[in-house]
Amino acid sequence: IRYIYQDNKGPSSARNMGIKNSTGSFIAFLDSDDMWLPTKLSIQMKLMRECSSLGLVSCGIYDINIRGEIVKEFIRRNYFNKECLLKDLIVHNVIVGSSSAALVRKECFNKVGLFDESLRTSEDWDMWLRIVKYYDIRFIEAPLVKLRINPKSKSSPPNVKKVFQSELIMLDKIFIEYAPEAKPSVR
Repeated sequence: IRYIYQDNKGPSSARNMGIKNSTGSFIAFLDSDDMWLPTKLSIQMKLMRECSSLGLVSCGIYDINIRGEIVKEFIRRNYFNKECLLKDLIVHNVIVGSSSAALVRKECFNKVGLFDESLRTSEDWDMWLRIVKYYDIRFIEAPLVKLRINPKSKSSPPNVKKVFQSELIMLDKIFIEYAPEAKPSVR
């Protein structure tokens, strides 16, 4: 285990620092208020080893309250084809669980780049869109991560404006990438 310290520059910067300093072939993220179930990595790694075209394997999640009680379950079913996944991912982040649910091949970051440090939220959505252009993505339908729902989290009411601003940046990126002719002009 290596501990790397840096001043708080947001989740993208922290993830990028970890990626740059990693030596393995796979990257898994675990945000400070989230928990992996004991079998998460072994189940995801089995799928990664079976299919070399996979760039990312995600899983279902449980939302838990501050007492650790499950309050909601999110399951994402696999898509029949990449185009259907891309269409849904363009509309909203269908890869639930922040980054804590994802296991990513390190080579993906060499191909698509690192997390966008200008985004304070939605940075994972941006990354998944870039990965799906070149790699397949699969979902383990079982919840393998617990996400603690905290009233002070990024998506809480006082922070909604910041979330909305990042989502607007993301929508702008999506228009530029996928439908530049459809982007409304601002006067």
